[in-house]
Amino acid sequence: MTISATTKRTLRYSLAASLLLSCAPAALHAETSEKDAQIRKLESMMLQMQSQIRSLKAAVGETRAENKRTREKVREVASKGYALPPPTMAIPAGATPAFVTADKKLQFGALTITPGGFVAMESAFRTRTEQADIASQYQGIPFGPQAGTNELRFSARQSRAALLVEGAITPSVLAAGYGEFDFLGSGVTSNSNESNSYVPRIRHLYGTLDFADYGVHVLAGQTWSLATLNSKGITPRNEVTPPTIDAQYVPGFVWKRQPQIRLTKDFGQKLWLSLAAEAPQDTYTGCAPGVNGQAIATRNTSQFNVTNRTQATTCDLLGNNNLNGVVPTVGGVAGTSNTTAFSLNHVPDIIGKAAYEAKLADRDVHLEGFGMYRDLYDRVSTVNTVAATPAQPLHTTAAASNFDSTGYGVGGSVIAALLPKKLDFQASVMTGRGIGSYGTAQFTDATFSPNGQASPLKETMLLGGLTAHVTPAIDVYAFGGEEVVQPDYYRTTGNGFVAAGTQLPGYAGYGAPTANNTGCFNTIAATTFTNVGCAGNAKRVWQITGGMWDKLYKGSFGEVRVGVQYSYTQRELFAGSGSLAAGNGQAGAFQTPFRGSPHQNENTILTSLRYYPFQ
Repeated sequence: MTISATTKRTLRYSLAASLLLSCAPAALHAETSEKDAQIRKLESMMLQMQSQIRSLKAAVGETRAENKRTREKVREVASKGYALPPPTMAIPAGATPAFVTADKKLQFGALTITPGGFVAMESAFRTRTEQADIASQYQGIPFGPQAGTNELRFSARQSRAALLVEGAITPSVLAAGYGEFDFLGSGVTSNSNESNSYVPRIRHLYGTLDFADYGVHVLAGQTWSLATLNSKGITPRNEVTPPTIDAQYVPGFVWKRQPQIRLTKDFGQKLWLSLAAEAPQDTYTGCAPGVNGQAIATRNTSQFNVTNRTQATTCDLLGNNNLNGVVPTVGGVAGTSNTTAFSLNHVPDIIGKAAYEAKLADRDVHLEGFGMYRDLYDRVSTVNTVAATPAQPLHTTAAASNFDSTGYGVGGSVIAALLPKKLDFQASVMTGRGIGSYGTAQFTDATFSPNGQASPLKETMLLGGLTAHVTPAIDVYAFGGEEVVQPDYYRTTGNGFVAAGTQLPGYAGYGAPTANNTGCFNTIAATTFTNVGCAGNAKRVWQITGGMWDKLYKGSFGEVRVGVQYSYTQRELFAGSGSLAAGNGQAGAFQTPFRGSPHQNENTILTSLRYYPFQ
């Protein structure tokens, strides 16, 4: 059967409609599921946005409330009138004045003022009476009867007051002034009987100018001598003294405090060069202060046909008017005043010094070397009695001359951190002529030559020590030092001692072998009340010492430190002669000279309790 074209088209349309109807539900279902997922996602996002909107609304509400409170406070403050503070406002407990910095400095305009110092209560016990306060007198270690007694002293006289004033003239030019005082001075009425009225004295009083751009530093005033050891470069207030309680330090330590003018140049804070002119003051053996001078023993003058010669030197003058002073003397520690003698001088002490800051591995090393020139000046008057000759009768001649004698010294020192921040080492040496007054042991600078001219004595000073920083609060130290002087004497025409009918030669000068040392070996007073002699000159003083310092307290109220020190010191004299009476050991007819060197020891224990309010 043949199907017409019309029928075929009808069948195709019917089939297509059937297929469309069969697929429509599945497509409709798929489209509905996708839309549901999108709707759920949108709903979730809307919920999140609503939560954020609520948070923002809460924050805006808090901000508005804070603004409202602020506006209310502003209106409250604005409604009150402004009142000036009272002329003097009370400082609440624990508060700091506006002009006081956190490190206890005072600020006045462009000036910074730093107070310093401490209050001390100290004691010294000595096995032999020196009649000294907290500063030992090493040349006063006694022989004879005085050596048989002990000595105990309590003292607050080492207490100090200090003030540093600084100001920057420009960013690179700094001006400063420093003063420091203690109470180891003694007035005419000072005594230990009742009032213990001792007086302040100058330790330091000087000004400085520092030109940082040029590395130039100028100092003028009284302070440590340039010969004194520094810890950093050549800078004031960085001097290194032995950490002892004893105010006279350790024999072998080189120091003076005296007026001076000093010019220093540093090269990159590594190398330092300095030159100073310092106030001169000389000490002599056998020099009686006064215009008329000291008689000088002479040599044999027979070859000049002179039968008698007398000489006198004027070396020291007693202080008058503003030079008058008082010094403690052996036999008069507490209030016994003695007019100070001032030597003749017309040339300052000239000292040059170089310092270098080195580094050895991780250890800091400070090195120094220095040289010193001194002029010792005296006037000698001479009267000669000239024997008669066929050409002229017996007559006298007189003359007077001024003499200059040269003294000098060279020295060096080192400070090294053997164990950084744990163990420090220091050592120093000085040798020369006419330098005794620069040493702690205070040997004399000079004696006299046969013509009356000053003869500077040769001397060497040595010092070494260790300081251990056991804890941040405790330091322990051990030091040793020695000063040795060489003899300088000559033969005279004077009569010596007589032994077995033979006249022994006479000598004059320092360390003369004819010095009467009888009493040096005898600590029992003579029953005849005769003063037995111990006239030998000092040859050597040496000491070993050790001690510790402990910071009991360190805080906003300062520091409290306690210290203890022990020292063993020996003083040795030159060998001399003497006189012994047979059987009693006292003064009498000459028997035999003493050839040994008399020596005496001193054991000292010192304690210190100090309060540093400005540390």
